[in-house]
Amino acid sequence: MSSIEKRNRFPIKFRVDAETYDYLLLEQRALRERTLAPVIRRIIGERRALQEELASTISVTEGKDGTRRIIHTLLSAMEERMVRTIEQRANHLGSRLDRLFEKTELGNILTYQAYFGFLLHTPEVLDEIRAEAIQSARQRLEKYDQKVVSIARGGGLGLDDEDLLQ
Repeated sequence: MSSIEKRNRFPIKFRVDAETYDYLLLEQRALRERTLAPVIRRIIGERRALQEELASTISVTEGKDGTRRIIHTLLSAMEERMVRTIEQRANHLGSRLDRLFEKTELGNILTYQAYFGFLLHTPEVLDEIRAEAIQSARQRLEKYDQKVVSIARGGGLGLDDEDLLQ
């Protein structure tokens, strides 16, 4: 500490009740200070900083009965911050949803085109074998569904020879 800083400090003596003294001792242990003086300076400094911050950010309004209503001002400021945050998140999520819808629409178009191409290049199933074709299609669809679930659970693509022969 420089000599200028020492000259700008003034000794203060005061008495506190037992509860306050116990609190100061707890703070002293928590901050690992040798004496109470730095603890008291810190507490007073934090209180002053809080007062200055509140004074600079809050314009205290008066109620109908003329009393100050700091809580209303604080709640109003908090509501404004929450609204701004929600609007920012909504804008961010909205743009992501727009991209997702565009990709989904593209996927639908590609699926439709693939299905149309399939119908274009395959003959219609004859009435005599329709029941067998439907049963076969259902079995193949069930295997396909099981494979999709397996892949989704991390089972891999399973492109070994055994899977290809089934």
